[in-house]
Amino acid sequence: MFKQGQILGDLNNNLTLQTKGKIYINYGKKFFELLNDKGELNVKFPKYFQKKDSVDEVSSNGIFLIDDSLYINIEGLLF
Repeated sequence: MFKQGQILGDLNNNLTLQTKGKIYINYGKKFFELLNDKGELNVKFPKYFQKKDSVDEVSSNGIFLIDDSLYINIEGLLF
């Protein structure tokens, strides 16, 4: 359908894909699902915030939501 390295679309116009549902990207021998059946991005984002019930539960580095307040733990120092 397309030649290797061929550009689809241009910077002056929008691109519309019509499909019955999901959109996949083929990269090498792998397929990645870009959109799911609901039209939502199917991308895994790292969880930056962790919810804890108390500061006593914090045992690793990260950003924590505790009682509607944000805390940052870096090497045992809780800010």
